[in-house]
Amino acid sequence: MTSKPSTLIYSRLQGLSPQDQQLFLNLSYVHLPKEIDDEHLLQEIALAIFQTNAVAAGNDVGIFPTMARLNHGCAAAFNVVYNWREEEKCLVVHALKNIRKGQVR
Repeated sequence: MTSKPSTLIYSRLQGLSPQDQQLFLNLSYVHLPKEIDDEHLLQEIALAIFQTNAVAAGNDVGIFPTMARLNHGCAAAFNVVYNWREEEKCLVVHALKNIRKGQVR
């Protein structure tokens, strides 16, 4: 890789449809650097979203916007786990307890 990670992620984001870009940009993020100039803000936000929401998908990594909205790692609300199925090339989510339709927590 010859570019900064934020530049790479942002360039990949630009290749998505407007709808898919919006799905990505609506995800939450943490660890945004405190001092960012306006010119690089969107690149750093894209990287922060990626770092917060990316999951392993075999030898690759992916962003799965629907899965990213599930409580899959918060210790107080841990109710699902996931795994990548290489043969089917899909992410499978497993509930660890009953989850009622519309349940928030």
